[in-house]
Amino acid sequence: MKINIIPLLFIILLLPACDSIDPKDNTKAREALVGTWKGNGDYDVENSGTEDYWKATRYADGQYDLEILTLDPNKKTYEYYKEKGQWQVNDGYYTEVSTDNDETKYIILDLSSKRFDYNDASETDHSYYIQENRVKSSYSLRKPPSGYTEK
Repeated sequence: MKINIIPLLFIILLLPACDSIDPKDNTKAREALVGTWKGNGDYDVENSGTEDYWKATRYADGQYDLEILTLDPNKKTYEYYKEKGQWQVNDGYYTEVSTDNDETKYIILDLSSKRFDYNDASETDHSYYIQENRVKSSYSLRKPPSGYTEK
């Protein structure tokens, strides 16, 4: 029996693309976002040069927990804080409302069971985006490096 390798290779290469979820499908997007996610980067334009690390846990009941660690390598300082609130998905947008009633709306750029790319809804340049990756619920946010002091 002879197997044609080209179609088989094509199917294998397309499998990761099948994991993509339509962000406008509210039910599927919501189901995909439930769980624990991590992210990192330098997304604070006002404090350029800082490094942010976070762990976000989104629950099926619409609540979320967020832990954020911000490092300032120039000053050797760090800030750590937690936030809780409600989250929702609606027509390609992801919204968080903290317990302090701070609301932030994001446009979902790409979503799969393992990756979540989004940007502030007010941004028009989507070459910059925030990325989160799914992790196990036991994941722990990194600790500040030794020698850093709390801000």
